[in-house]
Amino acid sequence: MRKTGFIFILFFASFSLLSEIFPQIPDQIQKYRAEPYANYKYEKESILDGNLIRTLFKNTGEIGHWPYRPSVEWPKGTGHTYLDGMTLLIGAEVTAPGNQQIIHPIETSYREEMDRDSITGEVWGIEPIPGYSNPSSSKPATSIDKTSWPDVWPDALGLGSEWNGHWYGYWGRDVKTASFETFFIMDDSQDKEFTRSPYRFFPVLSDTNRGGLGLRVEVRGYQCSKMSYPLADNILFWHYDIVNISDFSYDSTCIGFYFDSGVGGTNDNGDNVGYDKNLEIIYAYDSDGLGTPGNWVTGYIGVMLLETPSNSVNGIDDDGDGMIDERRDDGVDNDHDWIGYLDINNNGKWDSPTEPLNNDVGKDGVGHYDNQYIGPDEGEGDGIPTDGEPNFDKTDNDESDQIGITAVSLNYVSQTPSSFWPKNDDVVWSKMVGGIGDTLIANANVSALFSSGPFPLQKFLRERISTAIICADNVEKLTNTATFARKLYNNDYDFTTVGIDDEDLVSVINFSLSQNYPNPFNPVTKIQFTLPQNEVVKIKIYDFLGAEIATLINREMNSGSYEVDFNGKTFASGIYFVRMEAGKFVETKKIVLLK
Repeated sequence: MRKTGFIFILFFASFSLLSEIFPQIPDQIQKYRAEPYANYKYEKESILDGNLIRTLFKNTGEIGHWPYRPSVEWPKGTGHTYLDGMTLLIGAEVTAPGNQQIIHPIETSYREEMDRDSITGEVWGIEPIPGYSNPSSSKPATSIDKTSWPDVWPDALGLGSEWNGHWYGYWGRDVKTASFETFFIMDDSQDKEFTRSPYRFFPVLSDTNRGGLGLRVEVRGYQCSKMSYPLADNILFWHYDIVNISDFSYDSTCIGFYFDSGVGGTNDNGDNVGYDKNLEIIYAYDSDGLGTPGNWVTGYIGVMLLETPSNSVNGIDDDGDGMIDERRDDGVDNDHDWIGYLDINNNGKWDSPTEPLNNDVGKDGVGHYDNQYIGPDEGEGDGIPTDGEPNFDKTDNDESDQIGITAVSLNYVSQTPSSFWPKNDDVVWSKMVGGIGDTLIANANVSALFSSGPFPLQKFLRERISTAIICADNVEKLTNTATFARKLYNNDYDFTTVGIDDEDLVSVINFSLSQNYPNPFNPVTKIQFTLPQNEVVKIKIYDFLGAEIATLINREMNSGSYEVDFNGKTFASGIYFVRMEAGKFVETKKIVLLK
């Protein structure tokens, strides 16, 4: 018995040690790791021009390309340039196993000042993974060009054969909410800087050919163009989903952007660059207000973070939305805004097509009301949220406990070791964790770095950062457009609930309807709103079919801040909407009654 027990203990200890060295890998992560390594050979460049912003972009994540054009040309067709370049930055703190030194690998891709292999000259940075565009096309895959799509979408996406020959859209199969959308995937496997002696850091223990931090980056850029909302024509959206496919959890991680403005053209004298904390936007405008060539009157460019990474393990409501540690990859409808099919006949099942599916359209994001519908797919009409459906996990912008912008740094562009060029890993890291520094530099060649973190990036999980590039004639319109962009993003790009006509934004900018609290509620919730001026106010409650069920306020009110209660005692559990009208201001919020 003693011998058997000893053998069992020895086996258990050995198994535990092996499990630590070779951890259990989820099937999806194995699929990601099995893909070909990213490589510069797969780099492609194209132009986004789905609205009034027209710009070069690469499937390395770089937007704009000085000195080439168009690099955020606005308005499209004028030749007026606003950007020299912008790119994603990801950094983490790691203990190198070779010498136990603390290192800070910075993963990025930029046209200049990158780390390179001293022997081969190969750039150490983020590169595109093959398979996500047509190999015979010179462009990354875009929604408007079918010849740029791969014949078969890679297996790592987990799509069925019904997706082949169709656009892999953010909103679903061939769902083109955006007027122009691009999709590509990158990884940092070619960053071999810290794989060599004395550091010897390999993010995947069993793979000495993979460098970097072991990150996969799924990227979407898209533009919306809506005649009823002209401000949408001045916004370029970008999503970055970062998946940690390494064997390590990085307790201290930052994600952000390097931004080099170029308002007025490549030969201009200099820009004024600053940061507006209230809008969370980096902005730039030309020092003398005139661009070259031709002395044209310049406007503004702004870059704002619409969504930042989350901290889902600290037990804190980081973004103040009433939810704690919510995630968009946990299989839970954290904010309870997913709406299942409507069981009109109360028989406990969906009877196609007589009953509305609402959000319950299945994994492909397509319902029987869409032209590309070919029949029910996984999760359709089952009454349970499914990955790929609207208002759930990756398609729901509220399901993330965002920590916001935490660091902003402005820098005179120079060739010094203290400049935050991508090759200066420790300098970049110090800026990404350094908090908010100088918020305005005038009349100079200025670059900016802004980021969110530090936060824990757990192994095998993903985080998202989303940004909007905005162009406007003046600071007032920049503010209006930024406000509109945030509303549009927070409403999952649903123009019907944004509720502000851009021509009237200046007069309603200080009106507000706050999210109710608590939410979900039972049976009473509080609704706060503010008025910058005396106005007739209507606040009403609607059910999810759009029927009015209650009027809370309908009278003229003085300027100020107010709070009103809604008692749902007589109503059933479910999704409702609170709508506020005050002059030209209109806004709608989703509320959840949960008994």
